[in-house]
Amino acid sequence: MRDDEPGPTRPHPIELRSYRAVFELEYRIYRVQRWSLPLANGIALSTICWTMGAAVAMLLLRAAPLLGSALGALPDPLRYVALPAAFGVAMSRYRPDGRPLHRFIAAALRHRGSARCVDAFLASPAAEREERFVEAICICAGPSEQRYRSGCLGGPAVVALRGQAQIRGRPHGVELVAAGGQLRARPRWLTLGAGETLRVIGR
Repeated sequence: MRDDEPGPTRPHPIELRSYRAVFELEYRIYRVQRWSLPLANGIALSTICWTMGAAVAMLLLRAAPLLGSALGALPDPLRYVALPAAFGVAMSRYRPDGRPLHRFIAAALRHRGSARCVDAFLASPAAEREERFVEAICICAGPSEQRYRSGCLGGPAVVALRGQAQIRGRPHGVELVAAGGQLRARPRWLTLGAGETLRVIGR
């Protein structure tokens, strides 16, 4: 049996084809009128854009107090040709998340400007946003509820206490300890201010 033949312990080779290079289009320049560029793969248009942007930045940085004097000490070919060209090549080859840098920056800005919470494909308020209702909301147990359930309630709120309980003060709120027994004929009202909490310890 040859080494390249599949055997009982050697799995069959699987060939995976990828057409990613076919659909990843990149604009390149190979010729300027009749003059062919001395590069086998040409030069990418993104490299030219990054290089021109770096050259313009060099011109603008000449007016900077400290950085301008440091750049002025460099020779003009190095300052306006070599450094911008090196910057353009580096930025065009840098691909975060497998995408060109300019597309990555555009996607990041679009993500920053888009809605964080979406409801039915429409922007909705964030989950931590505080909503104030015009009418009071009544939250109570069912008619068969005979005991307090453990939990925590934040103010502002008005609580009707019908069961027997022991109320103790605590920093920034009240603590309620269920005591059992019969329900009250008339509820005891407890008012919580803004920032106060009611901690219920059930039985």
